Amino acid sequence: MKKRNKKKINKLFQNRQTQQKLIGNFYDICQDFLPRNAENNFQNLNADQSFALAVISKANANHVVTRQAILNLLCHIGENISPLINEFIINKNSLSFTESLSFLQNLNFSNHIHPYLVIIKGFIESASSIAAIESYFNCFMGKSTKYDNSIPRLNVKNLHPEIINNFYEITHRILSIKKPNKLKEFTFFIYKIVKDNASQSILFFMNYFTQDKSNQISFAHLFLTAKNYSITDYSQSLAYNTCFAAIDLERFEEANYWLKKINNSEKYTEIENYLLNKKQEIEEISQHPLNPVNSSPLSLENISTIDLIFLCIYLDSCGDNWGLKSLHTHGQYTFPYYKTTLEILKSLAIKKLIKIPISSFTNYSLRDLNQIDKIIEYENFHLNIQDVPDSKILALKILLDEISNRIDKAESCYEIWKKIVLDYFFSALEYHLNNLRNSWAKDFELNEKIISDLSLLNLSAKILSYIAKNSTTFAAGLHAKGNTFGNQYTCNLLFKSINYHLEWIKDGNFIDKSRSRGKQPIFSSENILKIIANISLEDIYNTNPNIDLIYTNISKNE
Repeated sequence: MKKRNKKKINKLFQNRQTQQKLIGNFYDICQDFLPRNAENNFQNLNADQSFALAVISKANANHVVTRQAILNLLCHIGENISPLINEFIINKNSLSFTESLSFLQNLNFSNHIHPYLVIIKGFIESASSIAAIESYFNCFMGKSTKYDNSIPRLNVKNLHPEIINNFYEITHRILSIKKPNKLKEFTFFIYKIVKDNASQSILFFMNYFTQDKSNQISFAHLFLTAKNYSITDYSQSLAYNTCFAAIDLERFEEANYWLKKINNSEKYTEIENYLLNKKQEIEEISQHPLNPVNSSPLSLENISTIDLIFLCIYLDSCGDNWGLKSLHTHGQYTFPYYKTTLEILKSLAIKKLIKIPISSFTNYSLRDLNQIDKIIEYENFHLNIQDVPDSKILALKILLDEISNRIDKAESCYEIWKKIVLDYFFSALEYHLNNLRNSWAKDFELNEKIISDLSLLNLSAKILSYIAKNSTTFAAGLHAKGNTFGNQYTCNLLFKSINYHLEWIKDGNFIDKSRSRGKQPIFSSENILKIIANISLEDIYNTNPNIDLIYTNISKNE
């Protein structure tokens, strides 16, 4: 650019002011107006220079300078409308524009919005992509990856709050449509600057975007006394959002306060129903069987002997210096069958012998609490018995001493032995079915009659494990040879095979090919039974549950 005579430029502009008419291509007019080498290298741009520079840069696709220059207009709001911009507003319909500048002709200056803000908004909306639109907001917030140091960088902190509020008002809707996530960032940035001077629009979106529900309510109350710059009424949406926040925090008086402000009958009914459901949910949670608030410590003498033995089993497998660790990480070797491990711990929790920490319970939603088996499996538990420490070593000593003084300890041990034996059958059956990887094996479920028959026969774990394996092998073999007719037929064959084995045992025709206990894991249930009833691990697995043996062993210890 070659230097132009400053007096000549001023005279040219004065002539235009007199004529009140701009004619021709607006890009050329801006080229004529803007000094090619302004003093201070454009570091003190006035409004007209900022506008002209933005126009030229826009036409030449110099986006960095375009953004900086046009946003610089914000610094001049409050001054009189500058001459070039004033003439542009009056005469824009008489001007011609290149394609990249054609948006200028469509700018609407007839409303109450400051002309500089209208121009800035036009530049932003004319950006060729969402990313380009986002770049204007990054530039405004001082977060652009690139700036041109030859022209001023906008310092938003130097702007009057009124200007910032108005800028937010005219631009935030662009982001709400094009880039909602950027609107959140933009809103938080603006609020941090204007704070107590924030407009209703800013406070509405702070209420909308903040994750802290208490803060949502605080922003809602600030909204009520804030200045409104918007033609949009956000009060109904604000009340609607705040109702939900208050209900979620169980601040029901607060929720009712905002509910009264809602005029839409459908939304009113929706929130009323949500409020009612929340109160019902609170009641259900308060009465939940695992709620530790309802779990006063139990007296040791009021706990059944079998439950005390069960608790010792879990202390042996999952006990720690602090209560019980989760079954998921430490419960694999509690009972031979994992489902039994889950069921008995659930029983102890429901009976209040153990409880989950209050901090854990309060983090569960009602939906989570309804999945009680999952909580039982993954949660840690405290012991909940008077004068029994929440520690494995100390608690085991006290509980085993108490059990040794119980008159029904033999009967309780006998019941647990029978449970262990059945568990070996269930575990063996599950293991062999899982190894088949056939669809019929996945469909198979034991019925209650077979379970009852197995229990009544009082067989050893050794024999039951053999029956599970042999019956599964028989059914799988026929299925593999094509001698079955569908999954249900094969499942029925497995039922029949199990029943055949049981009938042979009853009739004395069973040929025992089972194997005695080998090198296999020792389950905590077996270990505690060994400690209390002095039954060897081999006897627990190889022999039928025998209460007389238990009586004999206990009497020897006494």
